[in-house]
Amino acid sequence: MPVKVATSMGYVILDFDAIERFLDTGEQVAYETVLKACSEYWDEWETRGSASKQQ
Repeated sequence: MPVKVATSMGYVILDFDAIERFLDTGEQVAYETVLKACSEYWDEWETRGSASKQQ
């Protein structure tokens, strides 16, 4: 499935069969690790947003 990325100059469409993720150290990172980090980030973001609205 292609990925459509909006930029200030238009869209970049990426179409690929596979993708690999690496840290700047060269260590490969599993998809599940990235998914977990993203989920935890947005869960915390939502919690902080809800807490600030209650104040």
